[in-house]
Amino acid sequence: MEDGDRPPFPLLRLPDDPLQLVVLLMRRFDQFALSLVSKQSKEVVKSIGLSSRITIKVDEEEVSIRIHKRITENIRCSFADDQVAINNLPSEMVKPTVTSTRGRHSFTRSRKGYRFEDWLSHCLEVFHQSKVTTVFFERLIPHFKSFRKTFESFTILKIMREYTDEEARDLLKLFIPVKKLYLDCNPFTNKDENNKLLQEVFIQNFNHLDLNWRTPLAIDNLLIMNSKVITISSEKLSEKVLNRFIKHWMAGSNPRLEYLELSSDDDRRISEEAVLKGINYQKMPSTHRRYLENPPFINNPDYAYINGGYDVRRADGTTASVLFNNYAYFVLVVLN
Repeated sequence: MEDGDRPPFPLLRLPDDPLQLVVLLMRRFDQFALSLVSKQSKEVVKSIGLSSRITIKVDEEEVSIRIHKRITENIRCSFADDQVAINNLPSEMVKPTVTSTRGRHSFTRSRKGYRFEDWLSHCLEVFHQSKVTTVFFERLIPHFKSFRKTFESFTILKIMREYTDEEARDLLKLFIPVKKLYLDCNPFTNKDENNKLLQEVFIQNFNHLDLNWRTPLAIDNLLIMNSKVITISSEKLSEKVLNRFIKHWMAGSNPRLEYLELSSDDDRRISEEAVLKGINYQKMPSTHRRYLENPPFINNPDYAYINGGYDVRRADGTTASVLFNNYAYFVLVVLN
């Protein structure tokens, strides 16, 4: 008998333990493909306890559900724009292309009763996730308000481009609240630092606000930010702004702040003397290492420490340490 004439192997007829072992040894792409065959095969794949982060990305070409193994993307389910909104589109017309990003394997198929939200629920269930991790927007899609209804909570919102003020406002209104907001640029056409729409974003209670800004950040906008962790990459850092921010923090501003990190592409070295002018501080020696309990800004407890720093204290007794690193790099860490 030729290889091509071999009869199909009755995989699902194996006893439970051998069946689970075989499925466990499959590639992640094949495990996912198997989960789509039948209800029985889906339960088998679920039984081996796979865990993968699930993200949604709207890029220039498609809308995709992305399945990540550890830190790398492993599987992509790609949909056309008209397949992701809640409407009366028959499920047989929803035919995502499922691709392995570590090879050339792919297939396109529909599944009876499966629309975009059902495909997403399938991914979450098979990979034991309660919600989507991250939603990326590189563009707006038609019917994006309907698209928002296809999934519930998620953790991180990333907006990668500029929109009209109305579009950006509607997008943020629909997808906030989230724990983390990442803006790769100012999403509003109006770049005025006093833009009320932008300030409405800054006052939100994020766990983490991450701005990849290419314009100087006004002190007034820094002071209204109400996030626990703030990381900003801007065009340049102003010693005057940093000095004023520290003084305002010592007086009681930004009460939720636990960690502030500001960086810049500017080659000019920050003047520590100018930043700390008129501020009462205690300089800690560079050899003085302090470990932090439950640091909000890192996941690896082995790095939960700071070396040296300039300690400042606010009226209520809260202490923070100010650190300068790598020329244009400023950090304020709240210690208690």
